[in-house]
Parts: sequence; structure tokens; C-alpha cells
Amino acid sequence: MNDREQLVLMRTMIKIFLVTLLVLSLPACNRSADNAYEGVVFRYAIGGPIASLDPAHATPPTARMLVGSIYDTLYRYQYLARPYQLTLGLAADFPQIADDGLSYIIPIRRGVLFHADPSIADPSIADREVTADDVIYSLLRHFDPAVDGQGAWLWNRHIVGVNDWRNAGADYDQPPAGLQALDRYTIKIMLSAAYGDFLQTLALPVASIVSRSAIEYYAEKYPLNPVGSGPFRLLKFTTGKLTLIANPDYLSEPIELTQLGYQTQAHQRFGLQQLAGKQLPLVSVIEVLFIRDAEQRWQALLDARVDGMQLPAMLYERVLSGVQPVTLQQPFDQQLHLSRQPLAQLYKIDFNMDDIRLGQAASESQDNYNHSLRCRLNQAFDWHAYNDEFFDGLGYVYSGVLPPVISQQVPVYHSNHQAEALFSDFEYLPQIEFGYSESRLNQQIFKLFQQSLIAAGYPEKLLMAKPFDGFSAFAKAYTERLLPLVHTGWALDYPGALNILQLYAGENSSPGPGVANYDSAEFDQLYARAFRTLDAASRQTLINQMHGLLTRDCVSIAGFSPAQIHVWRQAFVIYPDSEFAAGDLLRYAMPAKESKPTAASGKQQP
Repeated sequence: MNDREQLVLMRTMIKIFLVTLLVLSLPACNRSADNAYEGVVFRYAIGGPIASLDPAHATPPTARMLVGSIYDTLYRYQYLARPYQLTLGLAADFPQIADDGLSYIIPIRRGVLFHADPSIADPSIADREVTADDVIYSLLRHFDPAVDGQGAWLWNRHIVGVNDWRNAGADYDQPPAGLQALDRYTIKIMLSAAYGDFLQTLALPVASIVSRSAIEYYAEKYPLNPVGSGPFRLLKFTTGKLTLIANPDYLSEPIELTQLGYQTQAHQRFGLQQLAGKQLPLVSVIEVLFIRDAEQRWQALLDARVDGMQLPAMLYERVLSGVQPVTLQQPFDQQLHLSRQPLAQLYKIDFNMDDIRLGQAASESQDNYNHSLRCRLNQAFDWHAYNDEFFDGLGYVYSGVLPPVISQQVPVYHSNHQAEALFSDFEYLPQIEFGYSESRLNQQIFKLFQQSLIAAGYPEKLLMAKPFDGFSAFAKAYTERLLPLVHTGWALDYPGALNILQLYAGENSSPGPGVANYDSAEFDQLYARAFRTLDAASRQTLINQMHGLLTRDCVSIAGFSPAQIHVWRQAFVIYPDSEFAAGDLLRYAMPAKESKPTAASGKQQP
């Protein structure tokens, strides 16, 4: 036997050893007959096609939904828990965090395999296994100039060395000090300073773990040829439909409802208790149909050609009945389920605290006067009318800037309208310009603002519309602090209070993302402490104190969140979400016990 033959034999024996070791280490995952739904197809309709299935660019809600089914992340948001709670994903446990919060050691699960794919030259278990190197590669891609990943902003100020790594040429074989593999199944992440929300960022779709072999094999075609380790893999992608099929190698353990955040009162009516003891994947095929026209999507649902969809506002009047609670009209309630949840968005009107008319002033008497005026304006604006006028009364009105998706309790909003009374004790009232980007909708919002204040006694002649020709001109005006108040919306990047409270920190004032220009040393100190605090209870205390300061100082007229309305056929058990658990909509879809499973070639009747 020559040297080459000996080398081949040695490599073969090593692979056999690794495969044997992995097989022996796999947990028992035998599926019961009750868990096997061979041939079952779940169909979901969305309004338009997906541009990319590369997690580095998976920010639109529909892309998050699909990426969450194809890939794994180290941590995940619990499928059912609201407010959102973290649970384990690819990570085998929560991290070992150093006392100073600068070092995270994360073990990953053994035996997790990437999808079988031509991009992986050797399809053996050993070569397909997800390792610590894959996790590091996936995070580093966001800092590769050739990728321009949309997750870079989450980590570029925090993970040690990633910016230097990018500037030095982005060599994946020479990772920075902040991302190191201690062994095949252990990652060490070093931060430049403690970062309380760090784990949340590792649960976002942009943090999904990809195969380096697949990225290099498909190159620019990878966004349409994804390879992950999730319960479903891509079969076909056309202009009209995307088809996923069950991953037979998915490493799944029996589902525990407590790990999903199950609550009987909220979830039993949807049959979600049926998930207990099952193992992913729960259907054989998932079809996501791209149906642009809302009427056609709705008709496809009624005809059982699709099994679920998000209900567009144009159908609310025809389909829904009531508001508290919202229900389905007959006969739709006999065949469909409905879910109403808040979107992770905050609509607010921030006072420009740098404006002499309404903001903070050097003179104590002027400052007190302005503070009183801001508080009365806050009382005068009618968010309930805003909800009724623009969101069919289905949104969520609350006090303050922390929306329901991150608050344990939704504060009750009390309108204090007293016609011609709120401003009667003011010696003078300033002119207020309500700026907006020129559009019919924004004109209507100004009219509502005007009507609310007039009803509370503010003189109409002092309430002025200030339209701008396009959003850029409007943004330039508030960035330069030229408006006394600004109506804006904020979509949360992750379900953390600091993702909103950061808008009121001095470091983020205009021209940064914050438009309130709030000047409070006390708030800034609390924010800095909360940002670095890892203990959840201590962190919540600081958050409550910050929110209390914003309320005390009447910095904003807030708040409001729109609703997401989903409808699906009672033949399936799902819990739809357009936000942070969007990917679980497809992950956990399963036929209800009382229904007949759908064959791939047939229809399912309610």
C-alpha cells in the first residue's frame, strides 16, 4: 500500500469513526404514528414574491417567515409567549456569561445537520454537521463588504474586532478575537462592553446559521438556493409559488408546551395543545403562494386552495364583526380561526424639546409653563379617534411609549377631554405647526390632530398645517429641529424596551434617530446603566424609571400600535405572527386532530 492509499484509508476510517460517534450521540427521536402526517400540505398565501432567502438580507416580514423555517438560530423566540421570551434553538444551553458581561461561551447541539444538498461535496453526516465554525462564519458574513449584511449594525459596536476584520480583507479563515471556536461545538464571543440585549440579537432571522459550502457553491445564486438546518428545505421557487418539503434529518425532540409559552386561556381555542409530544416537522409540504390581489387571496382561502393568510384592511368590513373582541362574521366563523395581535410598531407624536414654544427652557418659569402645556396637549389628543379613523378601531391604544409586544400589561389610555377647558387657564398659547410629508393620509392625520385640540379648547387659528414636498424634505426639517412636534412611527428591531427608549437618549438626538431632542442627564445615566445590565429584574427597574421620566416630563403624546389580523382554516393548528416569531408560523403548522389530513393532490374540507 502506497502513501496515497494509506492516506485515503486513514481519512475513510476517521469519517467512519465520526459518523459512528455522531449516531451514538443522537437523542431518541423516533416519531410515533400519531405524529406522522405523510402527504399533508399546508398552504399559506402572501401578497408578493420574496426577493432573497439569504438570512443576511431577511428583513421583510415574509422573508423572516420563510427563513425561520429553513434555518436555525442559536436562540429563538418562544412560539406562543407574549411578550416574547427567549428559548433555545441551535444552542444547547443558555450561555456562560462572565461577571463583567464581556465574554459569552455558547455550546451548540451535536448532531444537527445541514440539509442534504449538492453544494456539500461529501454528503456524510460528519461533513454536514453544523459546528462552531459555521456559527462564526454566519455572523462574520454581515461584515464582509461583498455581502453587506443587514445585521452588521447589531454587532459592529459590540463584538471585538469585527470592524478591523472587515477592513483587513474579511478573511474567514482568520476570525477576529471576538468570535472564536473553542472546539467543534463551543463558541466564545467577546464584547467590547456589556450589552444587555445581546442574546436577543442572536434570535433574529439575520443571525441564522448558513452553510459556507453552499454560499461558496451557489455564489450570487445563493439567495434562491438556501441551505440551512431547519425543519424544512427548499424544493422549488417560481414566480407564483415557493415550495418547502420536510427535512428528514431534522433533529427534533418531543414538544413541551411550556417551552413554547403555551397558556390555556389564550391558546386552547386554537387547538394548540395538540402540539404536545409532537416532533418537527409536522407536515410534509409547505406551499407559500404569491397572490398579489387581496380579493383573490381571500377567495383562495374560502375555496380551500390555501389554508391561511394575513387579512388585509380592505376586507375588514366584509369579514369581521365587532372590535372588543373582534370576531368573524357568519358563515366564516364556521370554517376559519382568527387571531388579532399587536404589531411591533409604535406611533407617537414627539415634542421637540429643543423648541422654545413647547420644549425645555432655561428660564424656570418658561420651563414650567411649557411643561404644563405639553401635558395638556398630551391629554387633548384623541388616540381612540385616531384608531377608529385610520385602523378600523382594531389597533391598541395605551399610555406611554412602550407597546404591548414588550409590556407585561397594556396600560389603559384615558382620554381627558374637557371641551374648552384644558387650555382655559393659560395666559397665552403658541402657534403650533404640524409638519408632514404631503399626502392625503397625512392631511387627514393633521385634521384629526387639529380637531382633537380644538375640542379641548385650543384656538383653531393657532394650529397650522405645514406640508412638505416629499418625505426627504419633511425629514430634513425635523432633523434640523425646525418643527415644534413630529408625528412618526417606529418599527421595533427586536422586542426590547431599549430599542424604543434609545430614541430619547441624548446621544441619539437629531440628526440621530431620536426626534424629541430630550435633554435629561438622569435619563441618559439610566439608559447607559440599563444598556449594560444583564440581570432582568434590575434592568426592568431601570426601564420603569426611564419610562416614568418620559411620562413625568410629557415628552411625547403616545402611544398607539396597529394590529395584525390573521385568518386560517380550522383544519390546521397554527398561531400566526408577522413579527419576531414569524418563522414559527410555518414551523409548527399541523393538521387538527378532528380534521382529515390533506393528501398532496387533494383538498381539505373544514
